Amino acid sequence: MLTNLTLKITMYTKTEQTDHYKGEDIFNISLHNDAGMIVTILNFGAIIKEILFPYGNGSRRNMVLSYPDDRQYYTDPHYIGCVVGRYANRIAGGKLILGDEMYQLSLNENGNSHLHGGFTGFNKKVWHIAGTFTDNDSASVTLTATSPHLEEGYPGYLTVEITYTLTRSNELQIHYRAVTDKPTIVNLTNHTYFNLSGGERDISNNTLSVNADAYTPANDQYIPTGNIEGVEHSGFDLRTPVKVSEIMHRMPTINYCLSHNDSPAAILIDSESGCRLEVRTTKPGLQLYFANYLDKPFTPFAGICLEPQFYPDSPNHPLFPSTLLVPGQTYEHSTWYRFF
Repeated sequence: MLTNLTLKITMYTKTEQTDHYKGEDIFNISLHNDAGMIVTILNFGAIIKEILFPYGNGSRRNMVLSYPDDRQYYTDPHYIGCVVGRYANRIAGGKLILGDEMYQLSLNENGNSHLHGGFTGFNKKVWHIAGTFTDNDSASVTLTATSPHLEEGYPGYLTVEITYTLTRSNELQIHYRAVTDKPTIVNLTNHTYFNLSGGERDISNNTLSVNADAYTPANDQYIPTGNIEGVEHSGFDLRTPVKVSEIMHRMPTINYCLSHNDSPAAILIDSESGCRLEVRTTKPGLQLYFANYLDKPFTPFAGICLEPQFYPDSPNHPLFPSTLLVPGQTYEHSTWYRFF
């Protein structure tokens, strides 16, 4: 049974029944604030299905790419709006060495690399709704999922908890937690494609800045070389705002090494409407993807992914921040998306 749940600051109601997936209930959970903003979460893939942001004329526009039918997410190849993991981004050759053990992860990208957790990552799981919460300042939902030992090749039984919280200040927070019973690696992010025009045009007229002094150069398969290089004079310097049209063709995707200070990790502005998105995160990196390879029902450059995460292929590069998680520790990170 597919049921829509409406979660408001002051009330929680069931609103619709439609379908189920492989014998499991699928839910839409809507988070509402008193400013008129609505965020809808799908418990398949922990997907951000809609971010409806109020415009001055009393209407709302969806700030993210979405499928018109929930069932389209079941076979989606583009990771639209979902949580990806166990390991977001790529691991070269799917090779993972932990101590004296070597693990072969699934090769789901052209038979050469492991991408976004494999064939059955968290984007393809039905997440359990652990609970919802409202108070005068926020509305939230917590989802949980598990990955058994050696699923997609990963060691350890991994338990993941994600909480989406919408605040009165039009900010969406994503809080990630994970624990394991064996040493493993974890790198979770959300793969939402943002379009601040509400889908009226592509992202080429947006301006973008990224608060990063360095990036990780990569080969033509988007696998990092292992070096960390400064952005100055590299052609990838986004510390001051640039027009997306100037960069989206020559850098389809790139990982930035964030400078953690008081400034946002990234700022995206739709030049025509003036709508602004600020991203903050506890994670060390930010992966940009300009949706160059989207196809029907979408088009290339229809959205932009701003994915806070650890660096690609980190387990194979000693200079990169560690993604190791061992029993007794908790992987815990947060990302904030605020709309103006």
